[in-house]
Amino acid sequence: MGTALNVEYTGAVRRRLADDQRLTDPRAYLRPARDGIASTVARLCDEVLAA
Repeated sequence: MGTALNVEYTGAVRRRLADDQRLTDPRAYLRPARDGIASTVARLCDEVLAA
C-alpha cells in the first residue's frame, strides 16, 4: 500500500510541476498530490473490503 501511495503522490507532483514550471508555492503543487492520495486510499479500501 505504501508503494502505491508513493507512486501516486510522486506522479501527481511531477505532473503538476511539468504543467507549470514557474510554481514555487508548495501548496499549489502538493494539493493535487494529497487529492491523489485520498483517491488511492479510498480505492484500495474498497478493493480490500470487497474481497
